[in-house]
Amino acid sequence: MGSHNERVEEQSAVDINDSIMAAMGASIQVVHGAMNTIYSQFEKTERQILEMKTGMPQLLQRMYKANIEIASTFKPAGNGNVHMSLMIHNKTKLPVYAMTGVLEFGNSEIDVVYQSAHLQQDDGEALPNLFESPCKLPPQTCYKQDIEIHINEIKQCNGIITLSIHHPLATQGSIVIKETFGLYLIDQLKKEFLDNSTSGKADLELVDTLCYPVAFFRDIFEIQAIKGINSGMCVALSSPKYKIVCEVTSLSEDLDFVEVAFTSNHPTFAKQLIKELSILGCE
Repeated sequence: MGSHNERVEEQSAVDINDSIMAAMGASIQVVHGAMNTIYSQFEKTERQILEMKTGMPQLLQRMYKANIEIASTFKPAGNGNVHMSLMIHNKTKLPVYAMTGVLEFGNSEIDVVYQSAHLQQDDGEALPNLFESPCKLPPQTCYKQDIEIHINEIKQCNGIITLSIHHPLATQGSIVIKETFGLYLIDQLKKEFLDNSTSGKADLELVDTLCYPVAFFRDIFEIQAIKGINSGMCVALSSPKYKIVCEVTSLSEDLDFVEVAFTSNHPTFAKQLIKELSILGCE
């Protein structure tokens, strides 16, 4: 009887030991599975951090390039030169640091004089000339630079503005933004309205008569919306050497188009201007 009880006790001990081992094995499997999950999550997090580290510079660069706009306007300076207004809009919510610029023209005979630079606001805070020294531009502001261009002979030429700005991440190189523009013949000619078309056209030769959309005619000759366009209206384009009179000879019935007669003291130059207007009208 005693031997039987001993065998039962031994078997119970074995069963308990097996249960403990099974429980420990199951726990180890759970822990192992949890460790695998933690390691996988850690590996995923590390990968995301790495992607963020490598992707953030490109993201910032794309943001700056998409939200820093470069614009320019031109008009005769009155002394034979051309006045250029350069505007750089920082439309981001971040400041631009160490902004510098390079202005280049395709015509090597052009000389440039940099004038005042300031924020385009009511107070007009003075700023450094970015073509000579680095400049900081706050977010949601516009930098304006006045430039005088001297060109020996009126001619159409192209230019490019290259901006270089400091990348917000110190380990990255500069962000470069480029903008091309055209300095057209029409930009270099003084525009004025003539009261008497007959006296204004004295000794001028008829070069051509062409039709233009009224909207384009207003824009290219800088005619304000409050000013009406009528048959007989004359706009004189002039420089020390050239004179062209553009006279409205008729309007379409729907008033959407105007017919314009071009007379000039230099027909060859006038034809170049007419060709330029045809190209600009198609843009």
